[in-house]
Amino acid sequence: MTTTESILPSLKRQRLRGSKASKQPSTIQEQLERALVRLTDQTVTQLRMRSAGRTDKGVHATGQVVAFDYYPPPPISELVAADPLVLDPKANPKNARLLHSLFASSLEQDDEWKLRRAINSHLPADICVRSVAVLTRSDLASRPFEPRRFVRLKRYTYRIRFHQTTMNTPTTTCSSTSKQLQQHDQQSICQSGPHTLRRAHDEHSCLWICPWALDKNLLPTVCKELQGQHNFGCFIHAKDRHRPGGDNIMTLNTCRFQLSGPTTEMDSDSEPDNDSDDGTSEIVNCKFTFEAKGFRRSMVRNLVGFLVDVCRGLRNMDDFTAIWTGTDEAAKLVCASPASGLCLAKVHYEPSHDT
Repeated sequence: MTTTESILPSLKRQRLRGSKASKQPSTIQEQLERALVRLTDQTVTQLRMRSAGRTDKGVHATGQVVAFDYYPPPPISELVAADPLVLDPKANPKNARLLHSLFASSLEQDDEWKLRRAINSHLPADICVRSVAVLTRSDLASRPFEPRRFVRLKRYTYRIRFHQTTMNTPTTTCSSTSKQLQQHDQQSICQSGPHTLRRAHDEHSCLWICPWALDKNLLPTVCKELQGQHNFGCFIHAKDRHRPGGDNIMTLNTCRFQLSGPTTEMDSDSEPDNDSDDGTSEIVNCKFTFEAKGFRRSMVRNLVGFLVDVCRGLRNMDDFTAIWTGTDEAAKLVCASPASGLCLAKVHYEPSHDT
């Protein structure tokens, strides 16, 4: 009998290199496979691990769905009959068959919390399995569960912290100092590097500290424009923009934001800075939510990057005319935000396959 395990790992990591196995060390898939090989006494090929989607290095995934195939072993009683020393810790300090059998016994007793605890005990601290669902062949009409099939909706969130300001109307003349500052500010988001932008906060938090002051009053207008069916070619990674046999016409079901705060940036010994020239004393926490049936490579990070560029005055709403053409030239208007604030939050399946 084949049993399909479905696990929801909460992935918050900085030193791991994404969810897909690769030649680089310490990916999420490799860590999960290493733990499951020890627990189930199966090979990587037998496990046939698959996920609802791949994530790049630095991206979090608290709603990732992972499935693997499991072939239960003989009961413990049969193992003891064949080898009386199988339960002796001195004779078998690292007995894979024993671990395998205990893993199977938890399945038989429907102790899914024990399965979750067993898997987590073999994973590094920055990977956590949040829940486990056991699906048998009878549950799936004799077909194994495939996380990428029957997906109804994927939800990504992006958290950002920024200074609140109201954009001033640009003047026709400006000093040489202000010109230098403007040229420096108009560099793309990623040129500063993720380590520079993330150094100010805890490395385990899912947040991007934005280095620019933003006008939060522009957020409703930009989000409304992004939502719906468009040619999202400019928001897709250049290497994936012109894939054979497909187009970039997609529907973004949800593009919304939620603000918390703002708060005042000050400590107990400081006085409120009400005379700030640029109006950046207030700090705002913002959570963006994007929902669609599927997303393409770097799409969400590019969406957030363009939102930020509009709210900081580098881009404006008139740029959408070129953006929706989806051309490579128009794509130069879009810069990606860092991976640190992005999280795969939820994968919704069709009702017949929702675990």
